Amino acid sequence: MAKKIVFQGKGHVELIDFETGELTADRVRLKTTCSLISTGTEGICFNRLFAPGTHWDGWVKYPFATGYCTVGTIIEVGSEVSGWKIGDRAFARVVHASEHLVKPSQLFPIPDSVSDTDAMWSALSMIGSMVLHTGDIRLEDDVAIVGAGPIGQMALRWCVAAGCNAIICDPVLMRLEMARAGGAGAVFQGSAGEFGSAIEGFFGGKPRIVIDTTGIASVFSAALPLVRNFGTLVLLGDTGDPSQQCLTPDALRRGVRIHACHVSHETADWFESRIHQQFYRLLNAGRFSIDGLNTHRFLPHECVDAYSLTSTKRAETMGVWFDWS
Repeated sequence: MAKKIVFQGKGHVELIDFETGELTADRVRLKTTCSLISTGTEGICFNRLFAPGTHWDGWVKYPFATGYCTVGTIIEVGSEVSGWKIGDRAFARVVHASEHLVKPSQLFPIPDSVSDTDAMWSALSMIGSMVLHTGDIRLEDDVAIVGAGPIGQMALRWCVAAGCNAIICDPVLMRLEMARAGGAGAVFQGSAGEFGSAIEGFFGGKPRIVIDTTGIASVFSAALPLVRNFGTLVLLGDTGDPSQQCLTPDALRRGVRIHACHVSHETADWFESRIHQQFYRLLNAGRFSIDGLNTHRFLPHECVDAYSLTSTKRAETMGVWFDWS
């Protein structure tokens, strides 16, 4: 019997049995080896940290199968499927579960040189990559990043790979050490409201680009003043209550633009399969490192402990993952 992790209600998670069903001609059966918790998104869903009427409210309905960062091995192939064979490793944006029946279009091949526990970052890497293609970032830009959680770490590494000079802010020292290892030119331990002097000291002025990766509504107002005149504040973190994100005079008086990025913002030039390929290429080239980001390993039956940790001690975590092997 296959197993999956399900939110049964606010703050209530269980590992349950389920039937994956019979293999059809157009699908493959993927046996999961590992899956990464998206601590921001899943934390909002698990603790119901969103306002009524938001897109979160329309999405999170219990029982809610959670997760979207899965790596596995193909163990069965439908008769009409081409390009995949038993034993191939793949990444898929599917929920935390021991097995999946998926269409080939949902699978992305993992090179032999990339480990399962690096590849499970593919979805979060894709989110971070959106700052480059849709976030108005240019080659060798000066970039200030607010928030060094998982998405902040990914955004930072994409910016560094693009030749940007980046400073990053977070109150948690462990996260800043990871950011420095990921290529940050400077780090600042503190809040967004305190970040301005460190930014100007590092760049000699306000940067054209500031990225808010926190998903914390109050950070929006603190980040707007950090941007230079006619610069851009990039919103990469998705808050559960956007009505609490309040404009400051910077938008009107100084012409600061606000640009929101989301994983769904694929274009004809920047789309999921290409992004994953670039991520793996950068990993192989040593230009994008996941080293040290996987901090906590859990077995699937320990899901209660895993989500308790990410809810109560999130600042002590980075990559929290389930080992299904």
